Amino acid sequence: MTDPTLIGMRADDLDPDERDILADLLRDPGARAEHEEALAWGHLLTADVPRSTVPASEILRRARAEDPQGWSPRMLAVLGALAALLLATLLLGSPAPDTRTRGTAPGDAPKVELLAVVDGTPRALGDGAALAGDERVVFTVRASVAGEVVLTEVGARTTEILRWHVHAGDNVLGGAAPLSWRPDDITGGPRRYVVRLCEGGGPRCAEDALSLRW
Repeated sequence: MTDPTLIGMRADDLDPDERDILADLLRDPGARAEHEEALAWGHLLTADVPRSTVPASEILRRARAEDPQGWSPRMLAVLGALAALLLATLLLGSPAPDTRTRGTAPGDAPKVELLAVVDGTPRALGDGAALAGDERVVFTVRASVAGEVVLTEVGARTTEILRWHVHAGDNVLGGAAPLSWRPDDITGGPRRYVVRLCEGGGPRCAEDALSLRW
């Protein structure tokens, strides 16, 4: 007997019997498509979107605006569960400002990572990713320590996008009102986005970069 509530569950979170049930369920192409879409949304809600700044209700609002008629009741139930999980994380597990994450010791060098997702969709962007001309990007800075950050676009010319103070953890560009970004001239070739984090605004700094092309 199959169990549709397993749709969207990661294999690592299931026991052997449940994995067998899920494998049987995914023989149906429709169920498999819903499962893959749910996994993509789960990745966005728990990793790619900054957990401390974007309300779950806003994520679902954007998602339904993309295709409000195209999802089955089961898929909407899965998204509702994911949104509830995100809301619980916000209420119970959001990092406090200026706290260290992932075991960073005071003597460790700061670490920073630049992440990006397409605005309004569950698509994360890796280094070298291509975007359509009308797509915009929301950047997130993942910092190991609190400090001052500069985000810069390097193309035919160098443009400073934003300079701001971040806490340890995930920091979305624009904070509580996320800002999306697209180059003024999208025909100018690939762009490299460089983030520089300096701990407490001092001399201990770290950099990361991500290339994107429209």
